[in-house]
Amino acid sequence: MFEDEMKRFMTDRICAEISHEIINHLFWMIDELRKTSDELSHIQIFKLKGGKERKDQQDIIHQQLNLPYYEESTVHMFEDDPVKNSIIWAVDTGEYQTLLFPEEMY
Repeated sequence: MFEDEMKRFMTDRICAEISHEIINHLFWMIDELRKTSDELSHIQIFKLKGGKERKDQQDIIHQQLNLPYYEESTVHMFEDDPVKNSIIWAVDTGEYQTLLFPEEMY
């Protein structure tokens, strides 16, 4: 799962609403998990929340569907990239990987 970095995509809505810095960070978090874990779920779950410490921070919680995993990360946001409160899925179909909002799945 999530091995071919050349087959990574995102929905139009993700591209419009989520900064490229956050998008790159989400895929980086998957890559880091892949280095240390033999098994990855086909759905990675990211919860984005406003920073606990500062308003210009994006807190990200990374979990997997049906596999125990929990990782927190914080990204400093620039003024033109507002902090988001949302959930994003990364789905690996075997052919390609896509970032999307859960409601876009069906």
